[in-house]
Amino acid sequence: SITVALFRLVEIESGCILLDDVDLSKLGLSDVRGRSNGLSIVPQDPVLMKGTIRSVLDPFGSCTYEEIHEALSCVRLAYGRGLEILDA
Repeated sequence: SITVALFRLVEIESGCILLDDVDLSKLGLSDVRGRSNGLSIVPQDPVLMKGTIRSVLDPFGSCTYEEIHEALSCVRLAYGRGLEILDA
């Protein structure tokens, strides 16, 4: 599968896989998997939570509205929206 190829669970025998014009077969395994800016798997399991966006993201109330909004903006979930989305 593509995951096996990207994470080099099986070595590439022929051809190449390019990401941003970098041949993955030329990189060490630690560069592909072990770095903080390397490839990673993000689970896609759906979860339902009860409450506002703010109460789910900050259940102890330790962050400001601005900090939570900035975090949402960093992952492109608050694009073009104001702080009012946190209490929706």
